[in-house]
Amino acid sequence: MWSTSPEDTEENRLVVIKTLNREQREKPDFAEIQKRFRKEALDLSKCYHPHIVQVYDNFPEDGLWAIVMEHIDGDDLAAYVENYTTENGYLLQTSIEKKRKPYTY
Repeated sequence: MWSTSPEDTEENRLVVIKTLNREQREKPDFAEIQKRFRKEALDLSKCYHPHIVQVYDNFPEDGLWAIVMEHIDGDDLAAYVENYTTENGYLLQTSIEKKRKPYTY
């Protein structure tokens, strides 16, 4: 995913524009991936909760769908996970345990 934080001048707010990244665009099932991406935007636009990012709009640009969403100040999830793992090792340990113990049915 790719995102940027431009300003919505009509509403006077900072927003994030999220699109599918090049890796996703190069996959053979890109049309299906993009369909699910747009469905995510439409589903999230119906959700109103303080712990769920607000989706304002979605639109196609040169054949690529984009989602306009609320900007939330702070670390992104990747940075949070990296810092959390470094500080206490819990996520790292959990990931290793999952690799060692395959699921059985």
